[in-house]
Amino acid sequence: MVTIQLTDLRVASVNVRTSNAGKEYASVNASFWTGKDQNGNNQYQNVAVLVFGFDVGKVKELTKGQLVNVTGTVTGTHTYNANDGRLVVVLDVKADRVEKPFGSNTQGQQATQQKQQSPVQNPYGRTAQEQQDFDNDLPF
Repeated sequence: MVTIQLTDLRVASVNVRTSNAGKEYASVNASFWTGKDQNGNNQYQNVAVLVFGFDVGKVKELTKGQLVNVTGTVTGTHTYNANDGRLVVVLDVKADRVEKPFGSNTQGQQATQQKQQSPVQNPYGRTAQEQQDFDNDLPF
């Protein structure tokens, strides 16, 4: 099995459930930007993260659009057909650790507005407008 660290995953949804043994677990659907294709369209890698144990409490607080860092084990991939007919490949990860990035958006709308006004690029080479487009272009 391969252990990976994924940074700046953009959360799409969080589902918390209880197992038959009475223990909570969570599934987090998220994605990260991988670049642009030859036509200039944004490309994303979708990730399905399964969370057990202590980190479930942290995951409950996540909302759509928040950033999260995940360290875990790749358990496989699965596919589905998107509404537009594309075949989407999803990376499946069992999380060992889930954390919000240092300095992550905890101020909601105010922090989003500050990011939109900033011309500085993030570590992935995106401008604030490209980041906003990424946020709005999430496929789920």
